Amino acid sequence: MVSGPNQRIRSRVRLEMSVRIRQIGPPRNLIEVARTLDVSRNGLLFRTREPYNLRSIVWVTFPYNADSLVAEPEAPATVVRRMVAETQRVLGPIDVLVNNAGIYIEKPAVAFTEREYDAVMDINLKGAWLCSKYALPGMVRRKRGAIVLVSSDSGLVGTAGSSVYCASKAGMILLARCMALEHAADGIRVNSICPGEVVTPMMERDAVRSGRGFEGYYKWLTAPIPMRRAGRPEEIARAILFLASDDASFMTGAELVVDGGYSAK
Repeated sequence: MVSGPNQRIRSRVRLEMSVRIRQIGPPRNLIEVARTLDVSRNGLLFRTREPYNLRSIVWVTFPYNADSLVAEPEAPATVVRRMVAETQRVLGPIDVLVNNAGIYIEKPAVAFTEREYDAVMDINLKGAWLCSKYALPGMVRRKRGAIVLVSSDSGLVGTAGSSVYCASKAGMILLARCMALEHAADGIRVNSICPGEVVTPMMERDAVRSGRGFEGYYKWLTAPIPMRRAGRPEEIARAILFLASDDASFMTGAELVVDGGYSAK
């Protein structure tokens, strides 16, 4: 399962795919998409908040975002439970779950509205918990599975103006640790990855908003990073694939930090 708005990391996961990863997608259009592509052969279904052209991997619309989450007519648990059931019916068992969906709102804690707080926590932390909750029973029955939670180095290091985001990412790390302890005897591994700054369209949009231009913004953003650069999407994707693969067969309850040394200071 690979969710979230980061197109480049998702694309790199697809290109670097060396293990069988199945993505939970929303119920709407699922059957139509399954008929369009040979998903039984691909064994892959990717969920995102933006539509993409159908190629070797199915891309469909993630049903929640910061604006629509509160107005969603069905409870998130109901939707996720149905997504898991439909995915298993169409594609078969879910072997690997990657919880990558997330949003970021930059504000000091005192300036956050309750709705903004709920949106960040619901998508970043509650979403990871719900997808794990409903994917786990099938893994437990088969006595195998791997779950990767995409946290952040912001879950390890506090940053002014990022209090709610940092709290959600720190929660993901502890959620992964606890689920790892709960399911180690079931043959299921649960780990988290903590990326730092990564060159993505979001970074490019932030550069435009900053007024510095991309080169100036990039230099300012990467100055505190010991390696003096941001990560590349393929570097994050390969780290995720490592945790999802049998190469990490003796790793569970761990955090893999991929941030150019930023959190080591």
